[in-house]
Amino acid sequence: MDLEKNRKRWKKLLADHQESGKTIKQFCLEHDVKVHQFQYYKKRFKKEIVQNETENSNFVEVLQPDMIVDSQISMNLNGLDIKMDYPNLVKLLKTVKQLD
Repeated sequence: MDLEKNRKRWKKLLADHQESGKTIKQFCLEHDVKVHQFQYYKKRFKKEIVQNETENSNFVEVLQPDMIVDSQISMNLNGLDIKMDYPNLVKLLKTVKQLD
């Protein structure tokens, strides 16, 4: 069986299982499939889906640093220069969020 046919077969089996509401063991017995193979392809295609969604996403992962190196934060809003330290910025943002 060529690779593309095999992929289509497994994707169909996984979709059929999802719709069946049966346990993996029951489904595999009925479709003459080994449970370990089913688990392998389920995991494999799930990784592909997550990877594709991540690649097509407009979001960027933002990592929070363990510690803030520069505790002074500066910003300019409509010509108004604002400078404050990180803890006060957090307090300000929490207050603004509560007002919303």
